[in-house]
Amino acid sequence: MKKTRVIFSLIVAVAVALVTATSAFAETPPTKGSITLKETETGTTYNLYRILGVELMDTDVNSAGFESMTYTITDKWKPFFTTEGAGAQFLVSTDPSRTLNQVSLDGTPRYLNITEANRVEFANAAMKWALDANTVPERIITGTPERDLTLADVELGYYLMVPLDASIRTGNYATVAALDVMNPDVTLYTKAGQPTLEKRDDTVSATIGDTVRYTVTGKVPDTSGYSSYTYRITDQMTEGLKLNRDVAVKIGTATITAECTIDYDNNDRGFTVTVPVTNHQGDNVGKDIVVTYSAVVTEAAAAQAQATNGVSLSYGHDSSSLKTTTPIVEEVYSSNIVVNKYAGTDPAAASAKLAGATFVLMNSEGKFYSLQNGQVTWHEVADAPGAAETDMVSDSEIASLATAAGLNGNGTRITAKTTNNEGAATFVGLKDGDYYLVEIVAPAGYNRLHTTQKVSVAGTNADTDASGKTENVADASDTFDEHVDAVANVQNNKGNELPTTGGLGTTLFVAIGAVMVVVAATGLIANRRARVA
Repeated sequence: MKKTRVIFSLIVAVAVALVTATSAFAETPPTKGSITLKETETGTTYNLYRILGVELMDTDVNSAGFESMTYTITDKWKPFFTTEGAGAQFLVSTDPSRTLNQVSLDGTPRYLNITEANRVEFANAAMKWALDANTVPERIITGTPERDLTLADVELGYYLMVPLDASIRTGNYATVAALDVMNPDVTLYTKAGQPTLEKRDDTVSATIGDTVRYTVTGKVPDTSGYSSYTYRITDQMTEGLKLNRDVAVKIGTATITAECTIDYDNNDRGFTVTVPVTNHQGDNVGKDIVVTYSAVVTEAAAAQAQATNGVSLSYGHDSSSLKTTTPIVEEVYSSNIVVNKYAGTDPAAASAKLAGATFVLMNSEGKFYSLQNGQVTWHEVADAPGAAETDMVSDSEIASLATAAGLNGNGTRITAKTTNNEGAATFVGLKDGDYYLVEIVAPAGYNRLHTTQKVSVAGTNADTDASGKTENVADASDTFDEHVDAVANVQNNKGNELPTTGGLGTTLFVAIGAVMVVVAATGLIANRRARVA
């Protein structure tokens, strides 16, 4: 076995520190325990070496159970502790501090000089000696897709774990864990394989101009023993999203954005953030690394099925051969409402299409659509129909909307769309929801609609597609979260348009009536004058 096949990665031992017990143990203490390896990588080999055994001592014949425990050096590892330059420096004959753990070497008491401060140094030295001596491990484990492995019936003792995988990276590092009567079951976070990321967004469908917020979560890897380590998150967005330059990074509850190196793309469609994980070891190992940022949905999103962005992690101690995770992709879509204006009974008939009909769009809050500078905003209009209104839309309400749309020469506050020769007009960039079309100008010779027409927008929004694939699993054939073109068939009929109460028509009737009264009065006066004459 060669040293160059060892993954250069420290795994923090979650077990309690080695201690010499002085209180009585149970009458039948455990003789075996378990080691759980967390977050293993499929195909990676993990070797376990038993360096120390456990010896229980019954020093009081008048009491039940065992009064003390000590560690014993296994025969296989005695040469390590007696060889200068290997492990001899970790075995001392006295313990003035009374804090070291007692160990027996061929019946002679010694003290194991392993503390939190030099645990990494001990693990490195023990691993090097084991590999140089071709020491046979007690257990050999291979990572599986389940990622978490539990080894049962493990003899109590002090273990060295060396994760191996020639295809990942090289190094000279390992870890240790203690199983004893006080703590026979321990957990190790390997971190030897591929780190993982999670990604979430807060929006599925969006209106042009909306902000989508993203959260990417990773874990602080154990980089002890490395002179350097790269942990770099990259996000790349497609057209339809514009990144806000607001990347923020936390480890646990501490904000470390200022410590990170953040590079934004010139077109604001992506970034890389390098997190200095080597500066955040110790108690931070295993804590969440949380990266938050946001993007604005642009008008380009309305022209495509979905706007996406994928995040990946590049990592490793060798900057010239970093590993990169498979991108995790999130989607957001923006839909359109397409008016299909027609006459007669067949909305699909090409000969029935009507040009020249002008519409405005109202949302479920009674506000009106405005598309300006690539952003949709919604505006209140005084004396306008209400959302979901089914009553007649009066002429005065139409006049207010026409004014707001700038059709009478005033400034434009809301957007009006007029159908073309195919009878089509499109309101772009809408999130899912209910909307209402209001016709403010009818085609020549046709009646205007006197009620609003409801249109529901609902893009495809599935967590799992028909093949059973789950959203956020990177695959070129994924079809999650796609926009729709919601078609609104709007029929017009020919005929003379009757005025509605309170509108322009009423004014016309009043004016015409007044004229008729004047004409009648004039005729009557003329007639009387003729008689007198």
